[in-house]
Amino acid sequence: MNPFPDVLPEMPVSKNSPYYNMDHPDRGRAVIFNFDEWVDTSNNRAGSAKDKNDLAKCLEDLDFDVLTKDNLDTHEFWKILREVRDEDHRSRDCLVVAIMSHGEKNHILLRDETLVPLSLILEVFQTDKCPTLAGKPKIFIIQACRGKGCDTGTRLYSKEFVSNPCQMDVTDSGAFCYLNPNSADSFVAFSCPPGQRAFRNRYNGSWFIQAICKIFKEEAYNEDIQALFTNVAREVALNNQSSTFDVETETDKKVQVPVSKSTLIRKVMFRPKRIIPLQPKIDQVIDSFENIIGNNKQLLPPPSTVVEVNNHYCLDNPVPKIKKNCQLM
Repeated sequence: MNPFPDVLPEMPVSKNSPYYNMDHPDRGRAVIFNFDEWVDTSNNRAGSAKDKNDLAKCLEDLDFDVLTKDNLDTHEFWKILREVRDEDHRSRDCLVVAIMSHGEKNHILLRDETLVPLSLILEVFQTDKCPTLAGKPKIFIIQACRGKGCDTGTRLYSKEFVSNPCQMDVTDSGAFCYLNPNSADSFVAFSCPPGQRAFRNRYNGSWFIQAICKIFKEEAYNEDIQALFTNVAREVALNNQSSTFDVETETDKKVQVPVSKSTLIRKVMFRPKRIIPLQPKIDQVIDSFENIIGNNKQLLPPPSTVVEVNNHYCLDNPVPKIKKNCQLM
């Protein structure tokens, strides 16, 4: 059900703009679903709580309003998704939904062992069901196994090959309105390809989520979302190797590469959100001084000496380095 039946989907940017509008007053909602405990404790996902906390901090540093939820059953999961969908997103840049659990090829396992198709999750936020997110990027991050296979990798030697740069087509200027596909504007990042496993360290978290935190910390304001996740994929693929010989020999010395699929039609570039402090009125400043010095206005500084507070940006804290010992999702 559309919670805003009288709201026409707005055009947040001109038709042929190469970039999404990321200059709204608010960055947007980010919701993190963490599943790390089950009735069968052998399925518990040690290290996932660290992933949740680190990813929440990473997104908060990008000015997202972060909501975290742990170990929900089917009813609770869909309730939260619909509540997020029904929020008013008109003043927001975008949406992020992150899910960390066990899984299969295109399904996510919930607390009550229900397998939920990812396609149904994406449908919740389509333009026709969530008009206040129309024309805005929806980013989904999925940390879960997608099968039982492992990538053994292939050792490369010496030469590097660099492809030719792509040509960019010139487009016309914007229009008054345009027809936007309901399934457009989504980006889904998976921790691994279909049919393969995703690795996680019980102390340091998963390769994928920790790489996201590292790359976004260093490069979020310099690259678009596709380039960021390309760099995440490189970090995971080339700087990690499994060491699980004490558990399962068939998963020892294996590698992993994240994959993504996109219906984005523009580039997503994060820009710092300016924090504009409230400027006190000069009369209020004078009243404060009067209360302190007993109405002796001769000691007051003239109004011209009151210093304005400059705009400033929040600084991030460093993200811990990833260690290579790991455990399967």
